[in-house]
Amino acid sequence: MGKLNDLVSESFKIATEKGWHESERSLSAITLLMQSEVSEVVEEYRKHKGLKEVWYEVHHSEGGVDVTTIGGPGDKPCGIPVEIADMVIRVADYCGNKGYNLEASYAQTPTPDYTQDFEEWMARINFALSQAWANILPGTEFWLAMAVKYAFETAKVCEIDLWAVIEEKAIFNRTRPRRHGGKKI
Repeated sequence: MGKLNDLVSESFKIATEKGWHESERSLSAITLLMQSEVSEVVEEYRKHKGLKEVWYEVHHSEGGVDVTTIGGPGDKPCGIPVEIADMVIRVADYCGNKGYNLEASYAQTPTPDYTQDFEEWMARINFALSQAWANILPGTEFWLAMAVKYAFETAKVCEIDLWAVIEEKAIFNRTRPRRHGGKKI
């Protein structure tokens, strides 16, 4: 897992460059955004998308109307693996903002019991994020690392190369406009 602190640095750098750290966001807002990525995983799963399926979308305007169509590599990656990666990237960004050592915290988290139940892994991730928000002992940093561990365990069970997906999404994120989408938080 030697790459985790590199991911923290890179995620925080990209988010800062894109204007996401111009004002402080609460832990409540951040954990909701992390959990929204888990919700997006579940939505893809509910739509019967493949556990390893990555697909691409492109946004453009036709006659003044915004349209989303299927694209190809280089466009916005989507799918279960990408949404899992997005959650990990959000955790890494937050850890960078707070100066947390995600790699050390990850090493201190217990290895979870093995299960092949995808829905259980998603519930475990969501549980860990909820504990991070509540700052339940041993603390926010531990529970964020646990959520990341659950994400990597999910990827292992699903045979997803999560590091490759994270890199692809980071490359795409570098191309996005500043504070893309005009989002509030």
